Amino acid sequence: DDRQLEAGLAEAGEVLAELQRHGVDSIALRQLLGTWALEAEDGEQAERHFAGVIASQESSQLLLEQAQRGLRDAQVMAYGADAVTLADAQALYADEQWQAAEELLKQLFLGGEDGDVLREAEQVRDQMRAAATALGAALMGEADQILSGSGPYDGVGPLLLRIETLPGGSWNSLELERLRRWYSESDGA
Repeated sequence: DDRQLEAGLAEAGEVLAELQRHGVDSIALRQLLGTWALEAEDGEQAERHFAGVIASQESSQLLLEQAQRGLRDAQVMAYGADAVTLADAQALYADEQWQAAEELLKQLFLGGEDGDVLREAEQVRDQMRAAATALGAALMGEADQILSGSGPYDGVGPLLLRIETLPGGSWNSLELERLRRWYSESDGA
């Protein structure tokens, strides 16, 4: 109440540590510590506490949503907006959400200011492009092989749809159109 954040953080941290020594973890106290750490502009401490709230299985939906917003703010404070955007793009890439990852990278290239992060983003973009190009070619090859056989052709449709989830320009659009026509003219289409 006296706005002595450092003292409040220290005391609340001691209370949390004492509770944890007795096998109790207070999610509400972690949330409060994260909020106070943000106010004190200690992004790393805030990140730690909000991550603890998110990792707990006992959080209510509202508390979880607040902790997720707090975690994002803490990470931006601790590492910078560019680094957080790059980490988000890398997570999307790992989940094979290629187009969303590429969109975040584009935003980063347009508005980013941290040269080190931008260089790393270029490497991630190049790596993602190479992987997407290889995957697109492999999927087209698989579709071509299925269509060259006697059927069934059921697996071709999902392959062609999956190709379209890859970043634009990472697959041959003329070849995709040829495969689509061939598939639509086959007996299984």
